[in-house]
Amino acid sequence: MLRVMLVDDEYMILEGLKKIIKWQQLGLEVVQTFFTAEEALAYLKDHTVDIILSDILFAGGMTGLDFLETVKKDYPYIAFILLSGHREFDYAKRAVAAGASDYLVKPVDKKELEKTLIRTKEEHVQLLEKEQQRKSDLFYTWLSGTMSDEDLFTYLFRKEKAKWLPVIWRTTGTVVLPVSADYVAIPTKNQTIFLMCRATEWAKVRQLLRSYEKKPQAIVGEVFEDGKGLKTSFDALELALDTYLFYRKEDVQPLSSFEQDTPTTKIETLVEQMTKVKSSQELHEALTTAYELYVTYLVHPELVKHYTLRLELALEEKNAKEGGHVSEKRYWQIHQLNKIEDVATYFQILEKNYQFILSVQSYSLLTQQTLKLLNERYQENLLLKDIAETLHVNPMYLGQVLKKETGHTFSELINGVRIEKSKVLLCETDQSIQEVALAVGYEPPYYYRVFKRFTEMSPKEFREAYLNHK
Repeated sequence: MLRVMLVDDEYMILEGLKKIIKWQQLGLEVVQTFFTAEEALAYLKDHTVDIILSDILFAGGMTGLDFLETVKKDYPYIAFILLSGHREFDYAKRAVAAGASDYLVKPVDKKELEKTLIRTKEEHVQLLEKEQQRKSDLFYTWLSGTMSDEDLFTYLFRKEKAKWLPVIWRTTGTVVLPVSADYVAIPTKNQTIFLMCRATEWAKVRQLLRSYEKKPQAIVGEVFEDGKGLKTSFDALELALDTYLFYRKEDVQPLSSFEQDTPTTKIETLVEQMTKVKSSQELHEALTTAYELYVTYLVHPELVKHYTLRLELALEEKNAKEGGHVSEKRYWQIHQLNKIEDVATYFQILEKNYQFILSVQSYSLLTQQTLKLLNERYQENLLLKDIAETLHVNPMYLGQVLKKETGHTFSELINGVRIEKSKVLLCETDQSIQEVALAVGYEPPYYYRVFKRFTEMSPKEFREAYLNHK
């Protein structure tokens, strides 16, 4: 819907123009009417219109021709139709020279005015499309690094005196925005559109975005009056969009909400604490604090991955120093943390794994040595007497110690280790289930039964659940 402004110093003419034309049927909307050119120019400082329909003479002040020339100088994209009670050729000649789309003589014939409006609208849309293409070409030239911020701004907006808002919008599908003088829309990558929007028209543009998506994933930057810092702002919006999507934010958000300082000192303190945790409760509190810091400060996704890796490495360092086993593979790779919920799940797995390690470290040396051997030799056909022989103890005594300290029999412990090792293979390799079973020391039929008993699902169901969640 193109916007139309009516300007005439006679009230009845303004009212008549509003009523005789079925504006909406023509794809037009009368957004404002004024009695003087001065009032109309004041309005244009903060608002945009597509077509102006104006009288040529006013009772006082600026004439319609002067008004036309001023508009074309400051707002060259606006189409202008002049109405006049004069048939003199000089008036028409000057109007056309100044850039008027048409010059109609009063009293205006309704059909003639409608034809003029339709033609003017079509020409104006074509002009806007060409202008949009010109601005898109300039934008891509700027992205290539061969044009400065200031030059881009000058060429984009020429002599337009306006304030602009940079906006980045991740769409959920293919979107073709209508051409408009309110904004420049540049498709970039991954269904992302970069917009430069007139600050005064932001409310309308935001409503336009919401007409495509109820809660558009968009971030709006700070107001610009010139091109200084435009590239910096664009880069900041791109970074902020990564954060926006990672934390599953909704609807339009200001860039400022994503520009908080990273709580580096607090996270570094947590990393240090990880090398000293002695209980499951301490581990839980440390990981919970890390998660809360991420969410509170909207830490950038890449930094989240960096610090999460640091936290786990600190835990592994502690475990290695105390003679523990450092896992070479994980169920969840840190680079696969694509949303904050993934971090929560990762921390839960980390906590579960290290709760076991922490509990092991509280066991007697005999039990720790037994568990270490189980982790190293789980692929063998191990029996309790094999471990007892290696550790030079009585098999019955070893079985009693294991049951007392862990609450599990030797058979339950070896099966538990094998099932956990098999989960890693199911998640991180494309080996067949039969191959996985053999790799962890089972014959396939028996493996299915044990896996089902431990997890309440089949190996196939477990793998599919992991892949679907991933």
